Amino acid sequence: STMWEAPKNSPAEKIDYTVQARKFLSCVKRTGEFFGASHIVDVLTGSRAKKVLERDHHLLSTYDIGKEFSRKQWMALSRQFIHLGLLKQDFDAYGSLKITERGYAVLKGDEPFLGTDVSVYGSVRTGTASADYEQELFDLLRARRKQIADAEGVPPYVVFSDKTLMEMALYFPRGRETMLEINGVGAVKWERYGADFAAIITRYCDERGLSEKTKPPRTRVKADDEYRHRQVGRAYNEGREIEELMNDFGVQRGTILNNLYRYYGETGALRPEGIAAMLTLPAETGAKIFDLFEKYGVDRLKPVVDALEGTVSYDDLHLYRLARLSGVRVTER
Repeated sequence: STMWEAPKNSPAEKIDYTVQARKFLSCVKRTGEFFGASHIVDVLTGSRAKKVLERDHHLLSTYDIGKEFSRKQWMALSRQFIHLGLLKQDFDAYGSLKITERGYAVLKGDEPFLGTDVSVYGSVRTGTASADYEQELFDLLRARRKQIADAEGVPPYVVFSDKTLMEMALYFPRGRETMLEINGVGAVKWERYGADFAAIITRYCDERGLSEKTKPPRTRVKADDEYRHRQVGRAYNEGREIEELMNDFGVQRGTILNNLYRYYGETGALRPEGIAAMLTLPAETGAKIFDLFEKYGVDRLKPVVDALEGTVSYDDLHLYRLARLSGVRVTER
């Protein structure tokens, strides 16, 4: 089966990212192994975000040493560092990154790091709201997102992604209609959080005499099929359940899970609750599967299947892999 083949545009040859790996790992170390990838990338790219300045992370030797890559490229690299076992995420501590034995080998210069090309993620100025969004408003929106996420006990991206908040801080949507034009805001998200964020934007804009900007109409993407995983991923994060998506797209569960895995690979964002609801194996088995992902990584399922001696199907492992990545804690079920 070719279900898990790499996207067409990722060249097979590996690129030496040892220097970048060491920068990233060093930054994880200097910030106390206490933060997720997003914060590490903020420090490396010289962000003036409140969280960076409040913690004096702009005074670290690793601050602003990652200018060779855009934020998006660093985030793509960070996912490779996790997938290939240099770092592990502590989901009990909001996804904070911890350096593994292999990570230390790279950090000390004993081992190189070869990864897949991240140039496909574009340079610093490409993408939605790269340079022009209001940083101060973005920080206010992030602070509110964190309050909501803490209150609901979910990671912040489950509320809204950074990209969504950047768009809000670029176009200043104040009501339902304009808010629904923002990437990552669907009807479910609007009902749940929209008015709250619109109020912050309105207050900010009124104080500064700013008015809503019109967002350019979305250009049609290529053939729908080519971007199916993005449609599936966005719909899922906006509240559609896996069973509903199977009906929406007329495909099997395995196809939806594959789409969600590809979407996670691009965005690092999947809401855990929809996946948690579908886990049916005993908690003990789930915990064992998670341990094996810890040991073998999540890129290839065959070593995990072999270790379980075929007692768990690939279909179930696809699901448990998504559970592991999205931060579900199986032992609680």
